[in-house]
Amino acid sequence: MKNKLLALAFSFVVLTFSSQIAFAQEKGAVTAGGGFVYGSSLEKLGIGLTGQYYFTDNLAGEVGLNFFFPDKYRTNNYEAKYSVWTINLNVNYYFNTQSDVVKPYVLGGLNFANIKSKVSRNSESYSDTHTEVGINLGGGLDFTISDKVTPFFNMKYVVSDLDQLVIGAGVRFNLK
Repeated sequence: MKNKLLALAFSFVVLTFSSQIAFAQEKGAVTAGGGFVYGSSLEKLGIGLTGQYYFTDNLAGEVGLNFFFPDKYRTNNYEAKYSVWTINLNVNYYFNTQSDVVKPYVLGGLNFANIKSKVSRNSESYSDTHTEVGINLGGGLDFTISDKVTPFFNMKYVVSDLDQLVIGAGVRFNLK
């Protein structure tokens, strides 16, 4: 519940403090980049890749792929391993602002999480892989430092059986 309130509060702040004046990205622009992500339920850091296509000056489709670092637990008799990766299909709406540098946006979309686990005891083992489908709701900020490089920060809440707040930061490169 605390994570949901944090994501909702962040989205509200972005919406409230966004004025409607100018924006630098253009229709047809393409970006690609990467960075780091953190999942609150997993309590794990990961690496993210992202790509965007701007349908209009303010509306971009985004595809993201996140790989969370795998984990291993060991006791006297058992060993458990798990790994998680996600695919995110989002639509980002960028608000017009007075700033040429900071561009706030809200996002919504779909999340597909692949979870693989394996438990071993002596010579016996059990493996399971399953997929969770969820909804992404959140927002972020792009920081344009040149016409080719855009650092970003975003937060989204994933509503699914694997509910979690995902925080990401990285750099996008403008390709077109």
